[in-house]
Amino acid sequence: MPCKPHPNNTAIVITDLQNDYMSPGGRDYHLTKGTIERNNTIQNLELLMRTAMNKGYQLFISPHYLYPHDNGWQFTGNEQKMLLGLRMYQVVNAYAPPSFRADFVHSFKPYIFDNIDRLLHYSS
Repeated sequence: MPCKPHPNNTAIVITDLQNDYMSPGGRDYHLTKGTIERNNTIQNLELLMRTAMNKGYQLFISPHYLYPHDNGWQFTGNEQKMLLGLRMYQVVNAYAPPSFRADFVHSFKPYIFDNIDRLLHYSS
């Protein structure tokens, strides 16, 4: 049976929209730059978020943050070791604003923060 997405039963989930991966100056950008440019990732994600919101789909963004206590992990995989070693997504605590590198790509912010307002209004 083919999938027929509809705003009543489908949501858009996007992870790791931070500068560290997606913007010049990010600690991991050198690993993703070619793919991001070749696939027009920034522009396509903007189009996806804009279209989802215009058509009434719920948009969920899951950022990846690393806190000071994460450096004490005893069991990590290779990716986590790399992220910790590069000091990616570093935030001081859950209440402090993220640094530039851990922050969202600037052009995504209107979709992310407008969506938060929309979700808060929807849930009340």
